[in-house]
Amino acid sequence: MAPELVLKNQVDQRTDIYAFGVVMYEVAAGKLPFSGDNTFDRMQKSVSAVIKPPSEMAKGITKSADAMTLRCIAKDPKERFQAMDDVLEHLSYMKESDFGGEKA
Repeated sequence: MAPELVLKNQVDQRTDIYAFGVVMYEVAAGKLPFSGDNTFDRMQKSVSAVIKPPSEMAKGITKSADAMTLRCIAKDPKERFQAMDDVLEHLSYMKESDFGGEKA
């Protein structure tokens, strides 16, 4: 759940970008960006936890892939890509191999 949902702040397309980033992180790293014992723990962590770059979870992930994924799941929506078109444009410059494949 995006931090702005947890905090009951305004949501927009950047909330969807956050969700996309979480899926990207899980596909690349083989795990969610944060975990918790229950829904409340996970909600708190979505607001406050420092997220490790996916490259620390799996081999072969480039700094570009780290940067893109972490930008999608930034806590502050202003720090995320502002539209999905921006995400797609950035992805068009990347290679599938930027996202690794071997789990650490």
